[in-house]
Amino acid sequence: MTPTHGDLRSAFVEKHLSTLTACAPRGLGDEFPESRSWLDEFPLDWKPNGNVRYGKVPLAYAAIRRAEAAIDEWDLACEATRGDLRKLSVYFTALRHFENCVTAASQGFDLCRRALKVTLFTEADERAAAQLTWLYSYAGHFDPQRLAPSSLYPVWITNDGIQSDRHAVTFEEIRDAVKRLARIARVAAGARDAGA
Repeated sequence: MTPTHGDLRSAFVEKHLSTLTACAPRGLGDEFPESRSWLDEFPLDWKPNGNVRYGKVPLAYAAIRRAEAAIDEWDLACEATRGDLRKLSVYFTALRHFENCVTAASQGFDLCRRALKVTLFTEADERAAAQLTWLYSYAGHFDPQRLAPSSLYPVWITNDGIQSDRHAVTFEEIRDAVKRLARIARVAAGARDAGA
């Protein structure tokens, strides 16, 4: 007997959708309104400023772009969670934006680490980057045919964050990591220091 749409929905998704009752991550864009100007402020004709390693301008430029993308995708994901997450199109739109945010942030941390002259990576920064790298790797490099029979995707949205069958990252941890990356990118752009 061929499974119906309802059977597939129940087997693959309903177990996660039915537990979503209060998913409300906080946006971030208002905290970095100047992020739209970072690329304009970044000196393409590199001059020694103590932040970017000599010859690493392309890395720094890419890192700033990733930080801006991470902020944008985080805010789009937060906005999407305000919709009816029981609708698959809304749910997977939100999940896609979370994944895009994590991808941009994970790549951004790596680029910043390689481009910056000053040491901005605290233990907390390293933990945040490690959480994002795990999520990026797990969600981005999976074989759909190797998933458990009752799974449609390797990670899913919960009321508190993103989870897999082995690991969980809270919205606050992701948000915090994006904030840390944004502060570092602000320094790379030469805009302001990494405070606040």
